[in-house]
Amino acid sequence: QGQNFWGGPGAGPALHYNIDIPQPGRYIIYAKAYSTGTEDNGIHVGINSTTPESGHRLQWCNGKHTWTWSSAQRTDAAHCGVPKMIYLDIASAGQNTITFWAREDGFELDQFILLKEDHDGSLNCFPTANDSIRCENATTAELVSETYLPVTVLDQGNQIDTPADSDGLVDLSIAIEADDDFTNPGQVITYTVTVWNNDVAESATGVVANITLDAGLQFNASENCVLSGATVSCSLAEILAGQNASQSFTAIANTTGTLFVDATMNADQTDDRISNNNARHSVVSNQPVYLLDAALDELTANSNIVANGSSVEVSASISNLGSDPITDAQLAITLPADASLTAGDTSCDAGSSPCLVSVPAILAAQRATIVFTVTTGSNSDLALPVEVQLNGDEVSSNNTASLTIDATDNAARVISVNGIVSVEAEQFSSASPSSLSPADGHTTPAWSLFSGDTDASAQAYMSVLPDSRSSETAPAVSGASNFSAGGSGPTLAYPVIFEQAGRYFLHVRMRADNSQNATLHAGLNNVWPVASTQITVCDPDNQWQWATTAGDCTAESPAYIDVATPGEQLLQLSAATDGSQIDKILLTTDAAYLAADAGPDATIFIAGNADVELIAELSSTSVELNESSTLTLRMSNLSTDTAATGISVSIDGIDPALADSVSGFDYCQASDSGVICQLATIAAGAEHSATIDLALGEAADMPIDMELLTLSSDTDQSNNSAAVELKVTTSSGGGGLGISAILVLLILGLRRRNARG
Repeated sequence: QGQNFWGGPGAGPALHYNIDIPQPGRYIIYAKAYSTGTEDNGIHVGINSTTPESGHRLQWCNGKHTWTWSSAQRTDAAHCGVPKMIYLDIASAGQNTITFWAREDGFELDQFILLKEDHDGSLNCFPTANDSIRCENATTAELVSETYLPVTVLDQGNQIDTPADSDGLVDLSIAIEADDDFTNPGQVITYTVTVWNNDVAESATGVVANITLDAGLQFNASENCVLSGATVSCSLAEILAGQNASQSFTAIANTTGTLFVDATMNADQTDDRISNNNARHSVVSNQPVYLLDAALDELTANSNIVANGSSVEVSASISNLGSDPITDAQLAITLPADASLTAGDTSCDAGSSPCLVSVPAILAAQRATIVFTVTTGSNSDLALPVEVQLNGDEVSSNNTASLTIDATDNAARVISVNGIVSVEAEQFSSASPSSLSPADGHTTPAWSLFSGDTDASAQAYMSVLPDSRSSETAPAVSGASNFSAGGSGPTLAYPVIFEQAGRYFLHVRMRADNSQNATLHAGLNNVWPVASTQITVCDPDNQWQWATTAGDCTAESPAYIDVATPGEQLLQLSAATDGSQIDKILLTTDAAYLAADAGPDATIFIAGNADVELIAELSSTSVELNESSTLTLRMSNLSTDTAATGISVSIDGIDPALADSVSGFDYCQASDSGVICQLATIAAGAEHSATIDLALGEAADMPIDMELLTLSSDTDQSNNSAAVELKVTTSSGGGGLGISAILVLLILGLRRRNARG
């Protein structure tokens, strides 16, 4: 000690190397060493006479008696080291001095590499035993590139061009704007179309934006856009990663009304996220000849799906085409049956339809947007006819519009099977919007359904759109893109039958292209534990992967929910950031479980045809005060081939405090009239018994009624109820005072009378 071991850098013998660094940044340090035992396998590294913690304790364990590469840092938890944890942050290009300090004597060093990895995490690059730099796909481990050493001679600087992204995919998004929202027939309008390349490393080539013009618009001129039929094509050539490009053209309105343009784009590369590939813009063309003219331009919704109990946020765009201000206008919204509406302080249902929502004052040649939320109570398509009502409106033909949102029938009740719950994300039972008001100029994000993705389980997934924060550098929009509390963002709900209580670890198959699209909240029955249920994709790579980490990725704590009771519960997933995409949800009681590929099939509950019979018996039908009788419930599944699932028995007429003393059920709880108990399942042809000890504490009989329900289809419900009555008796067998008690009273009475006489 003190002669052959140096715990930190700076004390032991040192080697100094002057290196010409081509560009600043973080460089992972790999060294090639020869180790024969446990005390010659460590070294330290630093830069420019500094000793950063990230250079301490470069460690080898494997590869004894051979030259072996390592970048692993020894830690208290991992004595053999954590790979790629030895690195140097180099502040400036040019000559830098790299120093290695001995940690143990006997250490043998052959080569070292400074490797700067310029990619988004989609690759795994490392030196190999045959002295090459191998880059593999981080998910599939397929070879992407291999570069053999040495790359260049020392005086030129050892620079390796690590491939940044080799999946051949990009993520493009598009927007189109006009120089004004209002125009007149014959007036020139300037449109600007912009395409963003959201990929972190891959360039997009051959980018072309295609804009379809409304019939009321005539293409005018452009330097780089050409007209073909009704489509304007604008070449944007190559867009580098993280960059954008724009082109402009002019058009002339040749009629009045709301004129739309629709934009999309294509490139040489495949776009792996098509949800942001379309854009629309509207301009109102008007020659004001009327004093009062309100026009309902457009109805849009923040979700393209509805389900029973789900909500959508609808925006109505209203323009003032007249010369006078619009005041005291209203929107009249006709609701379908089982639907309700809220808009600020206004709320109504189908019974009071049409719902009237106030419209703020609109000046001439201005536009207002009215936002309202509709909640549906059925699985039917949501049809919404809307009308602007304005006294004195001189043009009624432009006052109406309608919107139909498709219903989804994907909802499915799922059940735990051998401690695992598997749910397809699109099989939700309800989808709720955010509880927060959108920021100015933004629509509140909502869950949208996408299908046809061959990489997704069942080729469908859910995404939170619009994606207001689509990159690391985009500003966070309060109330529009960030939801710090579970349930405050758009929320999906899934009914789950838990056959057992306990801790269930969460696995969510998610896809994110950056950390701003990579977080979800999980909850159970509208309870959102903070510490354990914020699920995060720690290494976003724009590929489907299983997220299991709760909260901060540096802690790597598992995400989980605690299920207190078996039976049906409501599992919920709520957006923490917009842009989130989810494919599948797994819950498992096995803490060591690792989900792979698309995971197990969904554990959908199908109600089989069982026949459950309930029989109740008392060990004694009459007892004296404070004596007990045992109530036995016998539940038999008379079906010979189908298990009964989700059995619930209400026991009315007993003290609710007895819930804790019932034996034979999975769980019992007090109710207003007694106790309700639950049992996960009864196998085909099996019988199950439960007991409870009863005692009469007062001179009153105890009638008890019992009713059995099951989530399975019960083919004969006539045998699902039972009733017993526990009576109170005395030692005399009578219901009042016994003869011996009367004699005692008579004797006492005579004694008192004689004492007075």
